[in-house]
Amino acid sequence: EAPQKAEEAAVEPFTDSSLFAHWGQDLSPEHRRVALKQFQYYGYNAYLSDRLPLDRPLPDLRPAGCKNLTYPEHLPQVSIAFIFVNEALSVILRSIHSAIDRTPPELLKEIILVDDNSSN
Repeated sequence: EAPQKAEEAAVEPFTDSSLFAHWGQDLSPEHRRVALKQFQYYGYNAYLSDRLPLDRPLPDLRPAGCKNLTYPEHLPQVSIAFIFVNEALSVILRSIHSAIDRTPPELLKEIILVDDNSSN
């Protein structure tokens, strides 16, 4: 195996992080290196994010009072804007899927994506 480059070696301090305690040990050395490098770059577990389904079920966390509200039948359409910089593609795609899946079709006019000068 080739020696680590300085940027790869800099990832090692995250090895003992509690954020990796449950799943990091189960990864091969190569996958662990990739996961740690992504964590250092994004600041969150992008390796795991890349493996989550785009349309995963989410619990309804609304307060009970909100679940029983009734809304007018004719509401205006909405535009949803996602503004991001250096975000993992899996996070962006899951956000788009969530907006489409959870917004009544008659209300969703458009989804606008704005990349605010990402370098990735």
